[in-house]
Amino acid sequence: MIKWLTSFLLWCILSTTSSLGDIKGVEILSDTQGVDFGPYVQQVLHDIRQHWYTAVPPSAQMNDNLAIAFSIMKDGKVANMKLVQGSGDEPLDRAAWAGIVASSPFPPLPSDFKGSLLALRFHFYYNPPSGPAPLWDKGEVVGRTYRNASVGVELTPPPGLEFVGPPKLKGNAGTVPLLVAIRAAEPPTFLPGRKVMAYYSDALAYYPLGQHSTGAYLRKVVQENQNAGQGFQPLGDSSDQIFGGVVFARQDFESGAVSEVVLVKACDAQALVFIFAARDRDEVNKLIAATDLKVDQERSGCLSNTAASQDKPGGSSSSATGTSVGFSGQVVRDVQLPRVLSSPQPNYPQEARSVHAASTIVIGMVVGSDGQPRDVKVISGISAELDRAAVDAAERWRFQPGTKDGKPVSVEIAVEFDFRP
Repeated sequence: MIKWLTSFLLWCILSTTSSLGDIKGVEILSDTQGVDFGPYVQQVLHDIRQHWYTAVPPSAQMNDNLAIAFSIMKDGKVANMKLVQGSGDEPLDRAAWAGIVASSPFPPLPSDFKGSLLALRFHFYYNPPSGPAPLWDKGEVVGRTYRNASVGVELTPPPGLEFVGPPKLKGNAGTVPLLVAIRAAEPPTFLPGRKVMAYYSDALAYYPLGQHSTGAYLRKVVQENQNAGQGFQPLGDSSDQIFGGVVFARQDFESGAVSEVVLVKACDAQALVFIFAARDRDEVNKLIAATDLKVDQERSGCLSNTAASQDKPGGSSSSATGTSVGFSGQVVRDVQLPRVLSSPQPNYPQEARSVHAASTIVIGMVVGSDGQPRDVKVISGISAELDRAAVDAAERWRFQPGTKDGKPVSVEIAVEFDFRP
């Protein structure tokens, strides 16, 4: 149980991937002989993705697809590699190739598979950052406190929990997907439900503009939690949790004798994520209450973001799970992002609420130098009626305008509305 829980938390922290790029499709080209290769291919995908990211060159600017075919032999070694489709950018092709080579050997093929090899074709997609890539460092632990001025976080774990190893920095500052992480736990015990606290910050510059919100990032965490193969299931809907003076979205999970809470806050340039686990929910709540968190709102970028959810007007079943703020198109530096002053929620038609399942509408807009929204449009919608209600609400939002060199400027942002019938 101890190894299992610790492994899952490490998976959450170190295997979190951002959208610098992704492997959009995996084809099995050989006969599987009825063997379920799903878990095995997921492990291969994970390993290649990690090595690929570290090989992407800083100069890479292309946004294209490439495909590489290869075989995995019985002993896990790679053979028969072939570039099926190039991206048009040789450094990107070499990075994807290197990601596969560096991952070899993989685990041996499943023992119940009697074939000689597994033939695969991977499709890679590179997506340049949607905003300035951060220049983070991994921070340091002084006594019982972790300090990282580059992300604006100072953290002291609950009494009885000690940091496990030094802080970690994934990626290369300013160039490829960046993530800083640290974990604390109580001394090893053979009882189930070992108390654990983990923290990581994920750079949102490597995610599409419409995914820069608390709600979008929380859904990503829930999906990864369920896909981790550890049996963790979400308990009900998410809620708000004030932690370190910041409003986080909270999602509770449970698996056997272990309870877990994940707190997520998407700020202007990063997602702050905290994971607490213990034998029951009361113990988890005590861990949260006993954790000392200080967030430098200016350095962290949390100053210009809204709460995890908004008060809903009468008759509305919507909630805004955070304002997704970021740049699209040309990267603009030294800009103070707009700040939400008023955020009316959509009034969805009753007939539309009765026929649509819970989902999310993402609205794009330009916040003008006068703080008024314009060019309001649907980035990702549900239906014409619900989309119209979200647009109508977004047009009534008001902002303190973004500034550059102290002067108001127009800034493009995205706003996410969660629809719940």
